[in-house]
Amino acid sequence: MRRIGITAAALLLPATLAGAAMAQDGFVWIYDRYLDPDPFQTRLSLVYAIPETDTVQFVATCRIGAGGTYATIELGADIGNLAEGAPVDVRILGSNYRDVITGDVIGVGAEVGLTGVSLAVELDDPIWQAMQTSLELAYTAGERTDHSLGLNGAADPVARFVADCRDMPEPGDVAAQPQPAPPPPTAQVFAGCSQLGTMRTTDTGGEASITFVNRTDGFRSVLWIDGNGMPQPYGNLNAGESYTQQSFAGHIWMITDGPGNCLEVYVPAAGASVFAITAPNVDFGPE
Repeated sequence: MRRIGITAAALLLPATLAGAAMAQDGFVWIYDRYLDPDPFQTRLSLVYAIPETDTVQFVATCRIGAGGTYATIELGADIGNLAEGAPVDVRILGSNYRDVITGDVIGVGAEVGLTGVSLAVELDDPIWQAMQTSLELAYTAGERTDHSLGLNGAADPVARFVADCRDMPEPGDVAAQPQPAPPPPTAQVFAGCSQLGTMRTTDTGGEASITFVNRTDGFRSVLWIDGNGMPQPYGNLNAGESYTQQSFAGHIWMITDGPGNCLEVYVPAAGASVFAITAPNVDFGPE
């Protein structure tokens, strides 16, 4: 049987690894699980491989699908000239077990990663029981060469993988879990004041604290644009001065150098921010 490669870093495991059962030719059955508060980040995998090498024949991974949890099985196999993603019937035979499962060809021409077939398998499929009671499974992808999957020591890792995968939350349970709040909108600086005539403060988000800093060499005023689009005066700043204004995310603030002269418009996000006033005076030319 050809030697099939997978990422070596995932298999640099000591031969005495807990939960790994030794089999013939140096292969071991390895059940690995990583639990995360987010079910979609939890990883459950069952691997048949030679430790400290990149040789692997079998990988099962727990999945959360629209219809519930299931597993994908990847088997190293001779797939001949079949193309990546091509459907292929995999004939599997074990003690008191015989079945044909349609899968997809994977890893064609890959230097790293398993080359063979991928099968989607329900957790109540008889193959899991066969893997716990048979000494080996024989399988063939399409009309290609027969392969043998050794099952010495597989019973316990297989049983734990299936049990833990069954305990994963259903899709509806995942959706019902509290989701983190979306991040606040980023602060926006509108170049120029061309949109001012159509702008109104209507969207109110979380509390915001804005520190206005006058980085110009002239006088500046800070005005709030209310729900009717009317500017309301709030603060005055000489050159180099600053002041902090309490507001809300989505509120609209205008900077002027005198009545009606819009220089800059600022819309804060929730939380604290600093707005540096830098726009120069409006020059209307000789009166």
